[in-house]
Amino acid sequence: MKGELKNLHPVNNNKLLNIIVPTYSGGTKLEVIINSLLSQSCDNFHITIVSDGPSPEVQEQLQKYSDNKNISYYELSERYNDWGHTPREFGIYTSECRFTLMTGYDNYYVPEFVENFEKAINENNDVGFVYCDFITHHDRGTGKYHNFVESRIEASWIDIGCFATETKLIKEVGFKSRRFAADWDLVNSLLPVLHFNNKNIIKVNKILYVHN
Repeated sequence: MKGELKNLHPVNNNKLLNIIVPTYSGGTKLEVIINSLLSQSCDNFHITIVSDGPSPEVQEQLQKYSDNKNISYYELSERYNDWGHTPREFGIYTSECRFTLMTGYDNYYVPEFVENFEKAINENNDVGFVYCDFITHHDRGTGKYHNFVESRIEASWIDIGCFATETKLIKEVGFKSRRFAADWDLVNSLLPVLHFNNKNIIKVNKILYVHN
């Protein structure tokens, strides 16, 4: 897995939260998530965009953000086509921010998302994992795929875009699963590490994230 920093900036590790956004072709959905993050009420975060293989389209699209030092853009040398998991794994190892969150390029966040996560981390002791409720908005169906999700630490009830993990812990665990539902595989592998390190899991009982 080889990646290269392209036309934007190195990760700003002075920020609390590094948000990893895998992409391939980009398009308007990538701009939606970028703009939702740039509209946050709190700026204590960095955005790391990782393309699943070379993508001139994404490079061109990101030119408008070239002056923003809180956005990094990396390209993997080849395409893995594994639901964005390999770009996410690469993004983890670029991060030295205190916390890391991974998401999808077609998702977006409410303006108070980062502010609420920062507050939860700062107001609780020894936080290793923080998560929130979310809304699913898929074209493919109704019910759970088009509804409010009261997230919980269980299989099928947590999404990769709704939680942030202390970076040193997620680096220790790694991101090994490549199946579609790797979200729970990752959380399940984190649980014993969080317990061993006496780290608290904190839930923000608010809808802060839309999963497309």
